[in-house]
Amino acid sequence: MGTHSVVTFYEKIYNSEKYERIVSVYQQYDGYVTGVGFSLCNFLNKYHLVNGIGIDDINIANGAQCLAALFIRDFKLNAGGLYILPKKQNEDYNYDVYISGTTLTKIKASYFSKKIFEGNLVDFNTYIKTQKENE
Repeated sequence: MGTHSVVTFYEKIYNSEKYERIVSVYQQYDGYVTGVGFSLCNFLNKYHLVNGIGIDDINIANGAQCLAALFIRDFKLNAGGLYILPKKQNEDYNYDVYISGTTLTKIKASYFSKKIFEGNLVDFNTYIKTQKENE
């Protein structure tokens, strides 16, 4: 039996304080903080959000939707294991990524619907590092 998780990407609606879901991605294995949480942290640190692509740009995501697509590309290695969900659902671990324009505004993590983390990417890095050290 795997430790299930869902990573959901949200984008801020233009001229609003609300966010809308772009995509939810279910992962069947290693959903815990030092598994999928660690991989998500590394992924988010790898890409820089931009609005428009320059000729020399590397490791960029052209907005929230591009970042979500890159996540799927980077983590879908073969059949099974990772699935796109038609709607948001909760699993053992849930990771929510909130993006406004070219800013990753917030990351939330929960375990069986109980919040275990909420903050920015810098704080998420610290949280993940602490969890890995205590592993």
